[in-house]
Amino acid sequence: MTKKRYIFLLLATVCCFGCSTKKNTWATRTFHTTTTRYNIHFNATNSFNEGIRNMEKAHKDDFSQLLPLFPISVHENGQAIAANMDVTIEKCRKSIKQHSIKAKPKRNPKKLKDPKYQNFLKQEEFNPMIKKAWILLGQAEFHKSSFMESVSTFFYIIRHFSTEPEVVTESRIWIARGYAEMGWLFEAEESLEKINENDVTQRLTPLFAATKADLLLKRNRGKEAIPFLEVAADKEKNKYQRMRFNYVLGQLYLLENSPQKALERFNLVVKSNPEYLFKFNAQLNALQIETKHPDKAIKELTKMAKNDNNADYLDQIYLAIANIYIKNGDEKKAIENYKLSIEKSTRNGVEKALTLTTLGDLYYKNKEYVEAHPCFEEAAQLMKTDNSDYPRVSKLAEVLGEIATNYAQVQLQDSLQNLAKLSEKEQREVIDKIIKQIIKEEEEAKAKAAEDAIQAQGDLGFNRFGNNSMANDLIGAGSTEWYFYNPQLMNKGRAEFQRRWGRRKLEDNWRRMNKSAQILTNEETAADTEQLPDSIKQLKKDSLPEDNKNPEFYLAQIPKTEAQFQKSNELIADGLFALGEIYKNKLEDFDSAIEMFLTFQQRFPKDERKVDSYYNLYQIYQKKEQSQEADAARNVIVRDFPESKYAIILSQPDYLERMEKMYKIQDDLYKATYTAYTNNNFQEVFKNYRYISEEYPLSPLLPKFTFLNALSIGKTEPADTFFNALTELIKKFPNSDVTPMSKDILALMSQGEEAQQGGTHGSLMERREENLAAIEKEETGKTQELTPEKNTPFTLILVQNTADKKTTNKLLFDLAAFNFSKFLIKDFDLAVRKIDGKECLVISNFENYEEVLWYEKLLMEEPSLTERIAEANCRHMRISAENLSLIGTYFTWEQYIDFFSKNF
Repeated sequence: MTKKRYIFLLLATVCCFGCSTKKNTWATRTFHTTTTRYNIHFNATNSFNEGIRNMEKAHKDDFSQLLPLFPISVHENGQAIAANMDVTIEKCRKSIKQHSIKAKPKRNPKKLKDPKYQNFLKQEEFNPMIKKAWILLGQAEFHKSSFMESVSTFFYIIRHFSTEPEVVTESRIWIARGYAEMGWLFEAEESLEKINENDVTQRLTPLFAATKADLLLKRNRGKEAIPFLEVAADKEKNKYQRMRFNYVLGQLYLLENSPQKALERFNLVVKSNPEYLFKFNAQLNALQIETKHPDKAIKELTKMAKNDNNADYLDQIYLAIANIYIKNGDEKKAIENYKLSIEKSTRNGVEKALTLTTLGDLYYKNKEYVEAHPCFEEAAQLMKTDNSDYPRVSKLAEVLGEIATNYAQVQLQDSLQNLAKLSEKEQREVIDKIIKQIIKEEEEAKAKAAEDAIQAQGDLGFNRFGNNSMANDLIGAGSTEWYFYNPQLMNKGRAEFQRRWGRRKLEDNWRRMNKSAQILTNEETAADTEQLPDSIKQLKKDSLPEDNKNPEFYLAQIPKTEAQFQKSNELIADGLFALGEIYKNKLEDFDSAIEMFLTFQQRFPKDERKVDSYYNLYQIYQKKEQSQEADAARNVIVRDFPESKYAIILSQPDYLERMEKMYKIQDDLYKATYTAYTNNNFQEVFKNYRYISEEYPLSPLLPKFTFLNALSIGKTEPADTFFNALTELIKKFPNSDVTPMSKDILALMSQGEEAQQGGTHGSLMERREENLAAIEKEETGKTQELTPEKNTPFTLILVQNTADKKTTNKLLFDLAAFNFSKFLIKDFDLAVRKIDGKECLVISNFENYEEVLWYEKLLMEEPSLTERIAEANCRHMRISAENLSLIGTYFTWEQYIDFFSKNF
């Protein structure tokens, strides 16, 4: 008993006299280490782990996509657990502040020659728990989605714990993860490359392997990621992460056509007793892999469809059944089940979008473009813009929409002309059938809407405020985003507009357009009216609601006079020619394009675009390497259209060499012309435009040169001259990629906006040189400091980690197009500069920090631009012009990143 009292008194003495961090003794180290470990750090760790568990529960995966290895890669998850991470951060900072021991201990002369004792004295920190507090602090910042702050914290750890290899290695891994989440993939790779593999301990092996795999997946290098992910899955101790790693491995093996290895991983997921959705999707994938007994797999999936627990997942089950039929070559059964999957979908989310795109791809493969269009259009409305397939799907929805519109136009006019050949009695009989079909479908739609409403009440409970779907849409159905910041709602609104009004040009009195619709096919005759064709169904979709049950509405559209038949033929010719160009230029379906151009020539031999159709055929045959057909088309152009711009080029003996030269010089000449424009050298723009239009009138880049020429006119000439230049561009190049931008500018000008005249404010480099010159004039003793001032001119810099000139040019043009189309009045500068040996795209002329932040948000909401930025492997940096002038002279980029994370 006396001994226990003695120990208790000793410990009490240590607590009373050993709590100072200014003294470094065994007693103070023991006290502060113990207090940190079992008090503050313990609470911080508990809050951190609770946050991670909450994130795992709240995270919603899109199983139609390759899953992210970590839930935090969906950055909104970090905001959801910010409260837990804030507690952890506060506790870590408290432990560092109250228990850090930096004072050197009193030296023991007897141990001075001992290497371990020498290393002990070299330490900056003598409380071993403080390094853990710093690491936990960085991890908490990372999981709060404060990646810049996290990177800065781990850089601090490396500087102050440089003698501890494991700490340095762990910090470099977390720095790589932070960079990767910010999209700075080159920097992430550099951080991992600095790691000595011998310093990767057994504890750090799964983290290092998973980080390496995650980085490779972010670069779309899945095959290379597999070996690292295998190590991570086999070594990971956390059950949830191990399950995710195995599921992603299964997905990767499927992509690499290794079904048996995929099956092994999916079975491991099922055996790990995961949450229901992971188990369900793993089972679905495993059953689809079954190749020896497809009937058995379909039977098992049908059994799953009858399970009440799967009522909300029937769309996925029928999709899996359809996929099995596709593998076994039964397209008819597959299409039936794809349609069943769409019909059974209750969530209207990514699962339905996956079915729609799969069915759309099947139609597309079979060149059934009109059938494919609604699949891609609806899928684009359901997808999130960060979905990897969204750019492809939205582009197909747009292009196939053009095909559907022009095809419908041709079908409609042919049908109307066929209908005109019938007697009035026969016409009314056909129209009566159309109206009856409309009424029937409206009644079916009402019944389904009522059924859906009942189901919605059952799912969501009674809404005493009623169900205002438009109001719900405008507020984002629970989303905090305003309508015009929500791409899905805007897509939905655009589709609803087109459903009601069709695809209409933005102009005055747009509602007054006579919206015709599809009735009767080309083969329809008086004797063949028993079965309503597909084109009649299209009529009911596009007709005005107040007219579509009135027979006079349809009778009024039937051409009767010669002038009406001529107008109808013009619409058919326009549709055929447009279809040919779309097939050729946007889908590269050359066979369909040939068919359209030949049909156009046959039906409209006197159309002025006949020579254009022959030149299109010449280009197609050249690409298909059908030299005999290409020569035939060329000969027709030279013989029958000697005055055309095509004949002038093709009739020259060296026309092939000239065409080859054109393709060689046009890119560089365009870049030089664009640079001249940004440098206010408008005369150079005019000169280059004249050269390309006179020497190479067939250049594919001629519309872009014409656009720059028009913009230069806008800078130097009166508004009406600018207006006329854009109008002429639209007339000459109706289908070019600069035409929509030109139309937008004209629309703004029609609303009274004026284009900004004068210069483009010069280049950033010129201004930077001016700043540097001003700095040199200042007193040499003056201290230079980075400023946190936000109300000062700012710049956005895209630092490229690729030297691919072609990628740079594509990104340059896309950014220029974005600026031209979005900011007619506000003129932002765009220049290519080399900074610290790297190619940078510099966007300047922002008035303050808020404006550059706003611009960057708009930029990252453009799917095509985000895809191009990712392709160029760019990282973006917001920096004031004043601070930029100090980079490379007084401060490094690393110092600026640290400064930025603390002040912005």
